[in-house]
Amino acid sequence: NHGFYAEHLRSMRKIYQARLEILHAAVHQYLAAWTQPCLPQGGLQLVCPLADAATERQLIQAAAAEGMRVYGLIDFYTRQPSEGALVFGFAAYTPDEIVKFIKRLSSIFSELAAPASE
Repeated sequence: NHGFYAEHLRSMRKIYQARLEILHAAVHQYLAAWTQPCLPQGGLQLVCPLADAATERQLIQAAAAEGMRVYGLIDFYTRQPSEGALVFGFAAYTPDEIVKFIKRLSSIFSELAAPASE
């Protein structure tokens, strides 16, 4: 039924928009020392710019040492990108899982020296 599919799409858009907003708020609350991402108009990932590519590597390695897989721009390029960013997908996670993940990253990253504020 065509109407059912259209309704399903509207429903999923609302769910994904809510999850994106929760992720964005959690990143601003718990990872503000590292990144201040802009809220995208759509998509299923939040790109969180970092000071540089070296910071990206440092954060990814710190998360990996604690058993957490975090993606950076490096994962989406064939060569080393000049800038750094973390890329968070959120479609498959509940709001509670999203917030717990970001809180855990915050506690891992707090052990590292945050970049100097500009």
